[in-house]
Amino acid sequence: RVRRAVGGKRRMTRSDDGHMTLVTIDKDVETTHKRARPLLSMRYAMDFSKAAKKYCIRGTPDDCIEQLAKFKEAGLRFFLMDPICPMHERDAQLEQIINEIAPAVREA
Repeated sequence: RVRRAVGGKRRMTRSDDGHMTLVTIDKDVETTHKRARPLLSMRYAMDFSKAAKKYCIRGTPDDCIEQLAKFKEAGLRFFLMDPICPMHERDAQLEQIINEIAPAVREA
């Protein structure tokens, strides 16, 4: 439903206002795809090559903000952001989400 709403097909309803979001942050969208794909494939026990491009918010913090803004424009009010990265990078990814991405999306 979210994808249809983001595409402009319909407005989100009150019951649709949250989204569990897979987030990967790095220097560009392609790098984040290469990093997220194997982690998601392992997590979901299937090839996530195409799905990672479709379902994962990825790229630089600005790329992520731009992608999340589309969901917000469609009516989403809450995001549960799950960093997709090796465990030793999780704290750094969360810091970027908290300090760079969340405030910008909140203001959008």
